[in-house]
Amino acid sequence: MAEYEISAAQASAEGAQFACSQTAVNVNDPQWQNSLDINIPSFNISAAGKILFKDAAFNIGHGKRYGLVGANGRGKSTLLKMIASKDLALPPRIDFLYVEQEVVADNTPAVDAVLKADKKRWDLVEEEKKLTKAVDGGDESQKKLDRLQEIYDELSAMGADSAEAKARRILYGLGFDIGMQTQPTKKFSGGWRMRISLARALFIEPTLLMLDEPTNRKFAICVNQIMNVHLFYVYSQKNIIRSRFECSYLA
Repeated sequence: MAEYEISAAQASAEGAQFACSQTAVNVNDPQWQNSLDINIPSFNISAAGKILFKDAAFNIGHGKRYGLVGANGRGKSTLLKMIASKDLALPPRIDFLYVEQEVVADNTPAVDAVLKADKKRWDLVEEEKKLTKAVDGGDESQKKLDRLQEIYDELSAMGADSAEAKARRILYGLGFDIGMQTQPTKKFSGGWRMRISLARALFIEPTLLMLDEPTNRKFAICVNQIMNVHLFYVYSQKNIIRSRFECSYLA
C-alpha cells in the first residue's frame, strides 16, 4: 500500500473525515510568494478513507476560467473545500472565496452577511466598537487609545467608509430593495440566500472565486444574471472555478 493510502487509512481510523497532502512547498521561495498562478505538481485527497485524488496535478492560470467535470462522489466539491479550508496550500497572494450554495439562514441582516465577507475589515470594525465602548465608559488607557488610532488608520487605508455603500449597491443590483437589505437571512428563501452568497463574491473581488454547483435550480437564475453582467466584468482578470457547470459560463 502506498504511503499516502496508509496515512489516509490512519486518518480515517482516527475519525478524520478528510486527509490532504501535496508537494512540499518552500514558503520562502520568492516565486511561490509572488505567484498568481497555481501550480501543484502532485496532491492527494481522501474522504473517510476513500481516495479521491492520488498524485494528481492541479494547475490554474491567472485570469482564466475553469470547470470541474465528473460524476457525483468523485471529489469535485471536496477539492474546493480543501482549498477553502487551506488544507491545500496556495501561494499567499491568492485570496479566494468559496461559494457553497446559499448563505446560512440566521439573524444576520443581508447587508451584514455581505460585509462579513471582508473578514479583515469586519474584525477591525468589531474591535473598534468594543474599544470605543470601553473608552466611552471611562477606560482611557494609552494602550486602548493607541490601538484605536491604529484601527482608524487601517480602516482609512482600506477605504472602509465606502464598504457599506458598495455592499448595498451590489445587493440592489441583485434585486434587494432597501428594506430587504436589512432583513435577516433566515427570512429569505434558498434562492435569495444564493444571491447573497454571490453578492459576497462581488463585494470582496477575490483573486480566485470558487462556485460549487452553480447550475443547480437555486443557482441558475443568479449565475445567469451575474455571469453576464457583474462577474464577466469584475472577474475578467480573475480566476473562476466552477463545480458542475455549463460550457457557456466559461466563455
